Amino acid sequence: DRDVTGVQTCALPISQMEWSQFDPLGGFRGMLGVAIPLSAGLLTENLTNGVIAASGALALGMGSFQKNKQVHPLVILWGGIVMALSTLLGTLGGHSWVLAVFLAGIWGFTGGLLGELTLSLSFVGTKAILAVLIAGGFPSDLRHAALRSFLVLCGGLTQSLLAVAEGPLREWAGGERRATGEAPSFRKTVPAFLSHLKWPSPLFQGALRLSVALAASDGLSRFMELQKAYWLPLTVLIVLRPDFDQTFGRGLARMAGTLGGVALASGLTLLTHPSSGALVFLILSFAWVCFTFFAVNYTLFAAGLTAYVVFMVNLAGMPERAAALDRLTATLIGGFFAMLVFVLWPARQKK
Repeated sequence: DRDVTGVQTCALPISQMEWSQFDPLGGFRGMLGVAIPLSAGLLTENLTNGVIAASGALALGMGSFQKNKQVHPLVILWGGIVMALSTLLGTLGGHSWVLAVFLAGIWGFTGGLLGELTLSLSFVGTKAILAVLIAGGFPSDLRHAALRSFLVLCGGLTQSLLAVAEGPLREWAGGERRATGEAPSFRKTVPAFLSHLKWPSPLFQGALRLSVALAASDGLSRFMELQKAYWLPLTVLIVLRPDFDQTFGRGLARMAGTLGGVALASGLTLLTHPSSGALVFLILSFAWVCFTFFAVNYTLFAAGLTAYVVFMVNLAGMPERAAALDRLTATLIGGFFAMLVFVLWPARQKK
């Protein structure tokens, strides 16, 4: 009975629907943050720049959807600044295996420890890790790295302004404002961070585990020469949780969602052979799905994100089949890798 209960608990993220978190208006706000930079790129015939800025807006927008609360706009802005810096360093460091793996480890430790302190620091830390991992997959020179960093910052600024406007928009639509989370407090952050830089601290050990896992998975993806290899350590970042049920549940839900997203994107492509205009519509539609279902069901969110990525890279000129298979392969390996890390290095429970 205990084994059956454990299996059911692990399977909850796949099937559990928290409809109280269903937020179509918030999803529209997040989708609009993606639409603005993407449209600007299309109108100025700089599609690549639009895709980069839209990707930053998507990442920052998703993190702003916390249960029953909206992340403070200043936190979103600081997340954009930290993401921009991480994008700069990741792009420059991506030329070297050693430097890329080192950055993954350092960012994993710092972001992992910050993420355990407060909700706002968790937002900033996670976005920093995400940015350095993705940027490491697209190495370039200083000029291009600075441009990408600036575009990510623009995406963050767009989401910050839209987050400020969300409250009045909800009232205009006849709804209620969501409660706003805490603003960032750097005066409290540094002492709290330093107080956990010791081995007995469970937060220190958890951050160290994440650091090793990200560095190892990033190195593995480069050794295997996977296309779009950053999806492997990204999956580890998202799946690896402090306890067994969350880790295995997240892993199963992410793999199921990725499989569903690949099947959906492939089916739509085969049936419709979408034009550029249709691709933009599909991208924004699945961006809305990502934001709206982020806190409702993780499997649906993962499926929407996979379809979004497939259509986005197709718009940028890459074959959608290759993009789908690359993401599926890296996600499956990353999911199993995160589960293996948990088995070999169980998290120490916080007191």
